[in-house]
Amino acid sequence: MALPSTKLEEITDIYSHPVALNQCREWLEENLGSIDQHAYFDTAMSAIKVSKSKSKIAAIGSKELADDLGLNIIASDIGSEANYTRFVSFSKSKNVPNNANKTSVIMSTSHAEGALYEALGCFAKQKLNLTKLESHPIQGSTFRYQFYIDLETILDSKQIQSAKGELTKIGAKIQVIGCFLADNVI
Repeated sequence: MALPSTKLEEITDIYSHPVALNQCREWLEENLGSIDQHAYFDTAMSAIKVSKSKSKIAAIGSKELADDLGLNIIASDIGSEANYTRFVSFSKSKNVPNNANKTSVIMSTSHAEGALYEALGCFAKQKLNLTKLESHPIQGSTFRYQFYIDLETILDSKQIQSAKGELTKIGAKIQVIGCFLADNVI
């Protein structure tokens, strides 16, 4: 989607959530090969950025979003066919499935050289496999980031408890989001 005056061949940059960019990677390479791709907070924020811009930029998102913001869809059906959407449900109670095999956490470190490396070492020392590591800016804290991490372990494993203890000792903060069964297709 882009401003009504923008044509596909004029686009210089495209913004969207990293997952949306990845899902549309083949089409983007084939049709806009040299375009600069920018991973952004989400599809809605990407579209808002485009709607407020005077540049020839575009966003990946839904038709409804484009309609709401007065943007034109300049290409549709650009996602790959092998596309899965993941859903997460939250509960106030600690209700971990018996067959759960992954744990999601949010971690923050000091803003110092090697802090992330040292924190990740706490997981490596416990032989915990990280399957996701994603950084997000901490709102209101310039140049500070928090890290969303998925680990191949159960919530109460000895390894995660030891890693949490080590992280606390080095000044990193960790918050467990939850535990789930990975690759559960419904």
